[in-house]
Amino acid sequence: MNNGLKGIDDIFGLTQEEPVQTPANKIVDLPIDSLVNYHKNTKSERYTNQDMEDLVESIKTNGILQPLLVRPLENDHYEIIAGQHRRDAGILADLQVVPAVIKECDDVTAELLFLESNFQKGLENLPESEKADLIFRHQEAVKAQGKRTDLFQKVHDTLEETSVEGVFNLSRSTITRYLRIYQLTDQLKELLDQKEIAIRSAVELSYLTAEMQNKLFEYLIQGKKLDMKKAEDLRTYAEKGKLNEETLEQILEGDLKPKKRKSPSYKMKPKIYQKYFQNQNPKEVEEIVEKALELYFNQR
Repeated sequence: MNNGLKGIDDIFGLTQEEPVQTPANKIVDLPIDSLVNYHKNTKSERYTNQDMEDLVESIKTNGILQPLLVRPLENDHYEIIAGQHRRDAGILADLQVVPAVIKECDDVTAELLFLESNFQKGLENLPESEKADLIFRHQEAVKAQGKRTDLFQKVHDTLEETSVEGVFNLSRSTITRYLRIYQLTDQLKELLDQKEIAIRSAVELSYLTAEMQNKLFEYLIQGKKLDMKKAEDLRTYAEKGKLNEETLEQILEGDLKPKKRKSPSYKMKPKIYQKYFQNQNPKEVEEIVEKALELYFNQR
């Protein structure tokens, strides 16, 4: 879970113990059959059967303690932004109405609120491709939002006090890897989720064109093996513009390897080292420089 990051219910003052009844977040009872799933909901079911059974029993005993967050649609229907599992459990508990907070918001704000509620649940149990999808969608929604609405301002103010790592509960380098994974074709993402492709190899493959990724998939389902070294070689040939069906097959067969180039080195000037590093050992210096470079290139 995201340590130090408030949940959607906390941000809007919707605590389990004392739901706050104010004009801004008034809790109302809505017919359970008037609620529809968020139109861009994630694919996977995070609750196990036991989790759902426990939630149903809790609702039968105590009711739904945390109201759903919804937005109005046409024909007296409402889209669930946060709380779909509570609605599903309510159906199994034979509820006719559920408590909800109705918020008027546009598509971009609804997307951000939905994603934030998903991040509160954690990404641990999601397939790798869905983690990549959620992280990419969050980035695109933030870009598309432009001027922030009053509704999302509370979420924004909370997140402003945290780092990127705090929002996703992932390091910047891991977030960057998932943004690369998003560039994979659906077929390769499926192999990644099935653990037929390692995450680090998947990142390398994301630099291939969609055409070459499709061709690679054809070879992989025929039994060709892919390891990290071959994935790196495929990326090297792709970046040189030399990857085609013939070279792809040769790399997978182990018959073609790019010539190794000596990596350029950089020697830090003594005055810079003395200015920024006093008591750190070489390993600590390396870690600091790496984090600084990640921050620099992620903000460009």
